[in-house]
Amino acid sequence: TEVGDRLRKRCIDSQSEGDITKCTKEFVEDLCQLMKSLDFCMVSEGEWKIAEKESFQISLPLEFQWHCLDDSLLAKFLEEHKEVKEFAPWSDRILIFRQGSSTTSTT
Repeated sequence: TEVGDRLRKRCIDSQSEGDITKCTKEFVEDLCQLMKSLDFCMVSEGEWKIAEKESFQISLPLEFQWHCLDDSLLAKFLEEHKEVKEFAPWSDRILIFRQGSSTTSTT
């Protein structure tokens, strides 16, 4: 978008690759800390399988624009947080959070 291009030019183009990598990693770390402080947990592979079995119980329409995804954003974070990749195998593309302390299933 035009706004994104302006922000990129002002914030990113003027920084070195090392600075961008550091800022990217710190951004994802801060996001994960924020989600944790708001009682959101990263969804594990086991919880994902339960959600698939239960048809997710989500009533909102979801549409993903995968072509807009920055594949390098999480790659830089995962270099130092390999446990996330083992916990959630899809974490190279997205991080999924849930709120609450446990999962439930319908019968």
